[in-house]
Amino acid sequence: ALGRPVVVSPLAARSLVNAEQSGAIQVAASAQEFAQKCAEVLSRPGEAQTAGKAARMYVEEHHQWDNAARIFTGLYRFAVQEARV
Repeated sequence: ALGRPVVVSPLAARSLVNAEQSGAIQVAASAQEFAQKCAEVLSRPGEAQTAGKAARMYVEEHHQWDNAARIFTGLYRFAVQEARV
């Protein structure tokens, strides 16, 4: 959420739905690819800034505390209703 470009492993990317398509993250499957993508980010400051903005927008849209609270409240209510049945 700091507005920085993000390079992640495929495992981390699985929990970030549509983040790669939105430009919020870059996925690197190996250490060599990770280093390569980091070097590319560092060598292209304009693109890095754009990617950082996309990453921040992604977090703001998908990972806000109020959204998480709403989801967990709904799950809790569902669990309580199921327990009463």
